[in-house]
Amino acid sequence: MARRDEADGRGALGTVDMLPPLADHAVIEAVARLRDRRMTQKAIHAAFNVRLHALGLEPIPRTTFYRWAKLGLARGFAPRHPAPPAGVVPATASSPACCPHCGAPLLIVARPA
Repeated sequence: MARRDEADGRGALGTVDMLPPLADHAVIEAVARLRDRRMTQKAIHAAFNVRLHALGLEPIPRTTFYRWAKLGLARGFAPRHPAPPAGVVPATASSPACCPHCGAPLLIVARPA
């Protein structure tokens, strides 16, 4: 019999997936490096923890990171939503724009002055 997390998809979110939005760019960078396969997991983990330390967050243990990386590469990583780039602002109450499929707020690109 398959375990619950194998039968239903990813299962519960892990420690890395539950980092605050402040760490989105560090997580996205780690995912890109893992997919690129030009660095060892050990080097990626070390760089990831340096980024977390710079943000004032606790480091992620080696075994937790390796498990997250293995499962993420095999089944897919949980989506992260970093802050929008400069010049892009989230929709506001005065301009409520929502995705017709999921209801998430849409981003409105500000035109340069």
